[in-house]
Amino acid sequence: MEKKSTDVAVSLSMVIRMPSSGINQGAQALLSYKYGSKNYDRVMQTAKTLLRAVIKEATTFILTISKFYGKSWRAFAIC
Repeated sequence: MEKKSTDVAVSLSMVIRMPSSGINQGAQALLSYKYGSKNYDRVMQTAKTLLRAVIKEATTFILTISKFYGKSWRAFAIC
């Protein structure tokens, strides 16, 4: 069975989204605790830190994929 380019694109997008998803799930407990204790300033501070972390992670991954485009493409393509 031949792997299509759309399969490779889906694989790469999953690699990008999975760490972001893990960061968000981990922060959910922190945000809930701070919100429940009515510490809204800390909720906003944590949310901003979370957003920065996810943007940095995604940007780093995209730049890495861009730099090593051919190698990363072959890693997900079964030939």
